[in-house]
Amino acid sequence: MADLVPDIIELSRSVHLEDKQLFFLQCAMEENCLAKSAYKAQDSGYGWHLETRRLLRFTARIVNQGDDAFRPFLPKSHWQWHHCHMHYHSMEVFAHYDIIDLKGNKVAEGHKASFCLEDNNCLPDITPVFKCANFGDQGISPGCTDTYAYNVDCQWVDISDLLPGSYTFKKTQNHKNICIIDGDIRIQIEFQIHQIFHDMFPKHLSVNPEFKVAEKSFDNNAALCNLLYTETHATLHNCTISRPDARFV
Repeated sequence: MADLVPDIIELSRSVHLEDKQLFFLQCAMEENCLAKSAYKAQDSGYGWHLETRRLLRFTARIVNQGDDAFRPFLPKSHWQWHHCHMHYHSMEVFAHYDIIDLKGNKVAEGHKASFCLEDNNCLPDITPVFKCANFGDQGISPGCTDTYAYNVDCQWVDISDLLPGSYTFKKTQNHKNICIIDGDIRIQIEFQIHQIFHDMFPKHLSVNPEFKVAEKSFDNNAALCNLLYTETHATLHNCTISRPDARFV
């Protein structure tokens, strides 16, 4: 069976802030990758595209350390062509990011819509099998990684409405044994963050968060990190691996 694990080293070293105008985020808006306040700005009328959003960006590298390929459960006939990204999405919700306070209220959210699954990097003795190009097969082979670099659309959490502070960051994969497309759950990422200076928040990143694709174990599908967010930078430290449904105490 497959066994997905997030790369916490790549996650922690790649995280950073980026301020970007909505003019350059219109494709991401179609994918529902921004906070609700961005869409309210869009509805406000003239000049909305000049508004700036603050994005917490990071690279999500997912390793398949199992002995079988991780495959989307949807048949190709249900895959969706996305003009913005110019390829087929085999899973509707690739990643979902939420920042939640200790009362369970979301204080920031980032939604990664459908995406594709492929072998970006493999161990020296393993040949990549899956590619997003054209209408080829999608998945993650054993011994390979699927990498979503920080500069890819939607590889972020829109924190424009979040106050600076210290948080706990959690990244999770295959949280519910699934793989679809907002619909495509393949690797859903949720976050929980814990703010110390103002309020306390948990942040959770989840891969394959609804467990729609079976794995050897779901105990390693989440990454927990301490997140320090200031007005000028963001850092992750003390990262550990956990279950997607692990609760903060």
